Amino acid sequence: MILNYAISSSNNIRVINYYSYIEKLLSKLDKKRFISETSYEYCNRLGIANLGDRLNQLTDIFNKACYSNEKVSSEEVIIAHSIVHEIEKYVKNNIGLLKLIMYKYIITLRQTKKHLKKR
Repeated sequence: MILNYAISSSNNIRVINYYSYIEKLLSKLDKKRFISETSYEYCNRLGIANLGDRLNQLTDIFNKACYSNEKVSSEEVIIAHSIVHEIEKYVKNNIGLLKLIMYKYIITLRQTKKHLKKR
C-alpha cells in the first residue's frame, strides 16, 4: 500500500508523502499532530521509546525535503522508506494486523482519489 506514496519523480515529494502517511497512521493510535505543532515538536511529543532516534531521523529528512533548497538523496529516501516500515510494524503491534490493513486501504484509497481529482 505504501507504493502509491512512493510514486513520484521527485525524492522530496516522496519523503513528504511518506511523512504524511506516517502522520495518518499514527493518528489511529491517538497520536495526531496538532495544527500548531512543528514536525520536531510532534516527533518529541510522540515518545515512542524504541523508535525515537529513527523518528528524529525521518523528521530531519522531512524538514530537508520541505524547507531546504537541497534535494533529498536516494539514500535518504531509502532510509525514510525503511523507517516507514518500522512505524507500520509499531502500529500493527498496537492495533492489530486487520485494522492496519483496513486503515492502509482507506488511506491509499483517499490518496488515490485525491490524485485523480488533480488530473
